[in-house]
Amino acid sequence: MTVLANRFKIFTILPLVILFLMSSKSFATTPTPPVSIKATLEEMKGGLVGGRFSFVIDLEQHEAVQRISVQAFLTPDNPGRFSVKRDTNFRKRVDLRKAKRLEIPVEVEDPGTYELLVRITGEIDNDNGFSDDIQRYVIVDQQNNYRIISPKQYVGEQRKERQHRFQEALKENPDSPNVRLLHENTQRLPEEITKLIRPHQVKSQLSARPVGPSKEILKYVEQKSDSAWSPEDPLSIMGNLSYLDYDGVWRPLVNVSVNLYDEDIGFDDHLGTTGTDWSGNWSFSVNNDDGWLADGRDIYYTFKLGNTRLRVKDCDSSVYRWQSSVHDDLDDGTVVDFGSRMINLSDTRFDRSSNAKQNKRNIGCLD
Repeated sequence: MTVLANRFKIFTILPLVILFLMSSKSFATTPTPPVSIKATLEEMKGGLVGGRFSFVIDLEQHEAVQRISVQAFLTPDNPGRFSVKRDTNFRKRVDLRKAKRLEIPVEVEDPGTYELLVRITGEIDNDNGFSDDIQRYVIVDQQNNYRIISPKQYVGEQRKERQHRFQEALKENPDSPNVRLLHENTQRLPEEITKLIRPHQVKSQLSARPVGPSKEILKYVEQKSDSAWSPEDPLSIMGNLSYLDYDGVWRPLVNVSVNLYDEDIGFDDHLGTTGTDWSGNWSFSVNNDDGWLADGRDIYYTFKLGNTRLRVKDCDSSVYRWQSSVHDDLDDGTVVDFGSRMINLSDTRFDRSSNAKQNKRNIGCLD
């Protein structure tokens, strides 16, 4: 069955996007499915009634179809989950001749933040099918009041919260800015999951140059990349980055930029930049010169979905970036393996645009 969709998850085609861009290929127009979902982008508020609320969608029909069904999935927003499995909250077969507006009852068990995914699937004929979906965030407080917001609103709120925490910490300690507060956290993959990582099925494995920290970050770190390596007492730092694609297959993150830091009492030191290969692996060698009377470097790294050819931006027009944990007081000659770490891209949508002046492509999110 051929499947068409007018929106895609970022983790589904990110490696292909990178490959296409570096091969100077252009993007084709995204197909419009025979039936698509429409819902308001305005924030919705209310109180739960019997632990439930209603979410209204409209179905827009563009061509004839044989049958169509609607499903709704409500999943706790957990960045550390290792599966794309979702429990069905609602399922219904729809007759478009009778109704094109649906009121979907959604049941919520506890206060918290949830991802609401509404998906339609259908058949054009016996050999061709299609699908479309939309996503919202549901935030339920202790008084059983709920808010429904778009991914763009959610990403914006999360980023503002991180920036607020950073600025508050900076006010308390202006001589020691904690840039890690500006990054999202990664999750380390269990060993049994790392064995499931599968390579990308592409023939041309091109590479792009990585990029260093943004201007926003450089204001609050010391640039030491030119003097951070020596043949004496080097530290070997390595890691692996991966993600879970839409089909539930673990894949390596390719051509993302990794920046290595030494956490200090004052400004952190930026030690260098590298990129991941087509297995998601990256590595550094740096010296262990942590300063007078110090006990060894305190190493952490950040990474972002970008390189010299591509930047993946979130719904708030900022490049995606994450951080690792810190390995403290390293001894001379230490080999540090951060292991395979994953990021949560399951809630992210994007469109594609080109900046011809800078010869870069930007990827941002769809509402």
